Amino acid sequence: METKFRDIYNLYKNDLFRLAISYTKNISDAEDVIQEVFIKLHTHMANLNDDEHIKYWLIVTTINTCKNINKSYWKRNIISINNFEVSKDFNNNEILDELFKLPRKYRLVIFLYYYEGYKTKEIAGILKTKESTIRSILNRGRNKLKDLLER
Repeated sequence: METKFRDIYNLYKNDLFRLAISYTKNISDAEDVIQEVFIKLHTHMANLNDDEHIKYWLIVTTINTCKNINKSYWKRNIISINNFEVSKDFNNNEILDELFKLPRKYRLVIFLYYYEGYKTKEIAGILKTKESTIRSILNRGRNKLKDLLER
């Protein structure tokens, strides 16, 4: 059981960290999210069957944990001073820098589609929304990202 947990951790930690950063835009919060997600995984490990189910569960749990952190009293009542620190971990990739400037709903869908390789139907399932909504958000997000990159 511990070996399987360690393998899952090593396999998904970087992807989940990037997802958490794209959602929270803050390295410290993203680290907290990942820690909490893997604690939950350790607790629920026996209920998860195959690898695809585990990855799906991890992504949904990461998104929900990010939402919970953003709704917390602490988060609503502080001003973050290290939001500009985010892009340093991604080797100053110009596209990722611009991606972080987009509103969260576009950033999240673009990240899941392009960086994680999910189809729009799968993203709709993860975010519990209609596939047509995901396609619209993806299209608008691409246009906004294109405008940012052209400037």
